[in-house]
Amino acid sequence: MSRFKTAPLAAALTAAIFSSAQAAHKIVVFDAPGAGTSDFQGTFVAGISAKGTIAGYIVNADGADRGFTRAPSGTITMFDAPGAGTDQNEGTVVGAISSNGRIAGVYRDASNVQHGYVRLADGSLTTFDVNGAVNGLNVTGINKAGTATGIFYDANNVARCFLRSAAGAITAFNPKNSDNCYANGIGDDGSVIGAYQAGSTYGAFLRGRKGKTTAFAPNGTKYVEAMRINAAGQIAGNFTDTADLTHGMLREADGTLLTFDVANAAYTVGWGIGEDGSIVGYEGGGNFVSKAFVRSPGGGIVTFTASSGTTAGTGTYAYGIDAHGRVAGNVRDDGGPTRGFFRN
Repeated sequence: MSRFKTAPLAAALTAAIFSSAQAAHKIVVFDAPGAGTSDFQGTFVAGISAKGTIAGYIVNADGADRGFTRAPSGTITMFDAPGAGTDQNEGTVVGAISSNGRIAGVYRDASNVQHGYVRLADGSLTTFDVNGAVNGLNVTGINKAGTATGIFYDANNVARCFLRSAAGAITAFNPKNSDNCYANGIGDDGSVIGAYQAGSTYGAFLRGRKGKTTAFAPNGTKYVEAMRINAAGQIAGNFTDTADLTHGMLREADGTLLTFDVANAAYTVGWGIGEDGSIVGYEGGGNFVSKAFVRSPGGGIVTFTASSGTTAGTGTYAYGIDAHGRVAGNVRDDGGPTRGFFRN
């Protein structure tokens, strides 16, 4: 059974030191080539590898998608899956990047059909289809071995999870007694994490590499998402309680659940996790303008922003952190496109 505790008060003692260490960081905001410049267009970051390569996709002025990688030096490489369409709502979308630079995602062809793909660090790309995915497909995670995970919707619009091995074998699964399954990430050992829905109950799950599934959720959970897992088995995520307040969440490898909040925030959304246990995400107040945050393994939290936005939905959103503590995510200003950022 999972154990539950709140963030220790001792974490406050490390906050000043952590804040000082973070002060020298520089934020670079960037636009991938061809990114559109209007609302709902721009540069969308999916994650960052251990060595600092960012992966994501653009939505161009025609509403079509293209994939990209951005090296730590700033060099951006665009790519397209074979057969990807070029019109509105077509093209190549990046869902995730592994610690060693492998990428997984989906593409939509000119006939409006979705397919999955895996792209290796050398640029070679393999496409695939999931049997039964007649109402949609989303590839959400990939590990360093090239095993990918995601979600597909069957003929009854039931959300099912799947695992695709590096050799191409696909296994569909749902947690026991669940109605819908939403895989969000995969560990280097093949463990899959995500969320499930069973009737009116929502929970997070960890599916081990041998197929055993463990459900978990903090006390008082209304909705919960396990988002990312590191090599040590630590899981970052977030949950909404019965008062409709959203908090950050860390599940240790031994099953201990710890929750946390950014001071004075109306919501705290944990998203990515580094190999040292650092967590990134975003937080904000009642106006729903967000700031990014980094939470150290000791519990100290630093927030930052690269946005001048003042309206709901604008702000800075952190989605991943590399082995050197460099952070990647998105910036949204008032009335413009989404942009990428890299914080060194």
